[in-house]
Amino acid sequence: PGGVGKSTLVLAEAISMASGSPILGHVPEGGKIKPSQLRVGYFNAEDPMDEIQRRVLATCEHHFVSQAALADRLWLASGRDHPLLLMEGDDGAVNEAALEFLHDFALAYDLDVLIFDPLANMTTSPETNDVFRQLTARLNRLAGDTETAVHIVHHTRKLQPGMAASDNDARGGRALVDGARSVRVLNHMSKEEAAKAGLESGIDHFRSEDAKANLARRADRAAWFERVSVKLDNGDHVATIAQWSWPDAFDGISSADLLAAQRAIAGLTEPAKRSAQARGWAGHVIGDAIGMDTSDAAKKARVKVMLDKWIATGAFAIEDVMDTRNGRKTPVIVVGTWADDN
Repeated sequence: PGGVGKSTLVLAEAISMASGSPILGHVPEGGKIKPSQLRVGYFNAEDPMDEIQRRVLATCEHHFVSQAALADRLWLASGRDHPLLLMEGDDGAVNEAALEFLHDFALAYDLDVLIFDPLANMTTSPETNDVFRQLTARLNRLAGDTETAVHIVHHTRKLQPGMAASDNDARGGRALVDGARSVRVLNHMSKEEAAKAGLESGIDHFRSEDAKANLARRADRAAWFERVSVKLDNGDHVATIAQWSWPDAFDGISSADLLAAQRAIAGLTEPAKRSAQARGWAGHVIGDAIGMDTSDAAKKARVKVMLDKWIATGAFAIEDVMDTRNGRKTPVIVVGTWADDN
């Protein structure tokens, strides 16, 4: 989706690959000349070169990457200076002159990776299945002939507010997704996820998920990132990308806190409800006992995670009791195995 951080992410990945630095959590591998230091061409069809260079500088400064580490391994180009069309015309004619140039460039500089960002600015053809089928076939041939990985940045269609994108939401014909070896999808952090993480806003956080992986095992979980602002020497504030991990709900929580929570639950005259939507939810009682205000959405979400874990480990248990007000059984929380108070 627009504004999620696609360009900043792929440029940071290009810097990681070219420098051999695991700045986003993965040691680069697969280079033809040096396995851990790949040779990368990055073509940004939207932004001017000075903006691309500022992003490179911000990423290098934030992640302590020497610019010298990128010499003869990272090539940058802007569509503002060098327009590049892969396809043009209503019939989706491949621009063979452009593809031949890319072929010769990739061979001349022993490129390992060639990144196009974004595809929408590199074609004037309709985004139909027929057009995308021709494009992916031609790019696959480029990749094969030059032994270069081709990485395409593409937009999603317009989504409903709050809707998470999947590979089915890629803009235009499905043939682009079907023709790729691997596909990943980026999504903004939702308001609910931000609250669960204890963040005032998730506007600077997003996740990357594998949607398709033909030649490698798909990751079993999303990778999370955050945009961070870097102040350059000229005074500009420029965004770059850093890894982000979910906070541990149990940070600062001790066995004494669990014991206090158990005592609070055991001391109730009326059992606490299992459902977080219930007025008498057990989490409110537990929050009071350990000094965590569950009227705050983030703290409520954290207590819910803790309670679920304590139930799973047997510290609390679920029982069904008859609710005389509505005449049906209701799940409530009771103490399971008592915590050690030593």
